Amino acid sequence: MRLPGVRPALIVAHPGHELRLHGWLEIARPIVLVLTDGSGASGRSRLRSTAGVLTATDAAPGPLFGRLTDRALYAMIVARDAALALRLVDELAAAILGHRVDYVVADALEGYNPAHDLCHVLVSAAVLQARRSGVRVPQLDFPLAAAPNASPSRRGSARLDLDEAALARKLAAARAYVGLGNEVERALALYGTEAFRVERLRRLGEPPCTVPPEDPPFYERYGASQVADGQYADVLRYREHFAPLAAAVWRSAVDEEPWAASAS
Repeated sequence: MRLPGVRPALIVAHPGHELRLHGWLEIARPIVLVLTDGSGASGRSRLRSTAGVLTATDAAPGPLFGRLTDRALYAMIVARDAALALRLVDELAAAILGHRVDYVVADALEGYNPAHDLCHVLVSAAVLQARRSGVRVPQLDFPLAAAPNASPSRRGSARLDLDEAALARKLAAARAYVGLGNEVERALALYGTEAFRVERLRRLGEPPCTVPPEDPPFYERYGASQVADGQYADVLRYREHFAPLAAAVWRSAVDEEPWAASAS
């Protein structure tokens, strides 16, 4: 596994995402920034569980660690609150520059969860903002919805295959993580434990991919089914809510707008 430099940052939407890269955490010991507290509908923060994972792997929490509740992030997207989104970009760029980060790893844009996708967009904008300050930082992502051992690599990507001891520590950390018990067991049942031996960090192209693989994305279709069942009142929609916010963020970072075609 060959990666640039020695000061990486991991930036994720939710506490718990770091478990997908547990082996890399042990090796790279990054600073870890988390946009939300992972409280979801329950209102219970998962930050303490993530802090325990970071302590055990010698990684460290960054200056932005659970800045928003999940409900607040969702509301920001629905309201297309570009001012708040750009403040987050500023914080992320300041952390990248202030910690002299050599490369950044962030959630992939998969169309599975709007918070994951927004994290990807915000990090991409922060990386470009850092570049305007003269610091060129490679950005990589990692899959959260896809099977970790089946996700295709891109040029300049890295793959880590865990040995038995590292895989055992990863599985133990995931099963001990308070707040993700059901999700962990579902993922293990779906993919099998062997799939999680593989950890991929995928190099982003230039400009980075900014459109979900499906339109409408999974989260919009799932939200519509939840509204139909009476679970929620409204649906967060890609074209109505996400794409305009993402375009506003991107305009702050570059002259062109990769979302323009799909946001119209």
